[in-house]
Amino acid sequence: MGWWHRYYAEAVARSSIGTWLCLRVGNRLAGATILYTIPLKPSIGVIYYIAVHEDLERRGLGKVLLASSEEILELRGCRIFVASTTVDNDGSRKLFRSMGYREILVDELFAAEPNATELLVRALCSFEDDVVMLKGCEVNELLELLKRNRAVIRGIWRRICYEPWLRMRGG
Repeated sequence: MGWWHRYYAEAVARSSIGTWLCLRVGNRLAGATILYTIPLKPSIGVIYYIAVHEDLERRGLGKVLLASSEEILELRGCRIFVASTTVDNDGSRKLFRSMGYREILVDELFAAEPNATELLVRALCSFEDDVVMLKGCEVNELLELLKRNRAVIRGIWRRICYEPWLRMRGG
């Protein structure tokens, strides 16, 4: 993980909307995830970060973390789950697909729905060349929900993305 990924993951976890979930094997930290809820109707659960220690990969621990994240988000009223990853992160993409997520290439969405896609990128604090992993609704339903709630999305983006960026830049 690059330093900027770690910086933003820690910023989300420290924010009032982020929640850490850690997985231990014995006395050892084996993996972690950071999640948050976008309080809409219906609520959206975001799996912002998920990682398993590299020498413990391919043992099903990522599935445990993802299933546990979904359970926590369901208890918070979420029925839609989203995450983003880079196009070249094959392990992450495979994990999410194995748990019923569909892949959406963000740059393809921009061609069809640029304004709504910008809201999606902001809601996830992701990038235009990422892959969005989606479960629980169709992509058009998600984009319409985001468009109806622009102010909420902008507020979340400000807290988890823009303000940490300003702090990093010394502003």
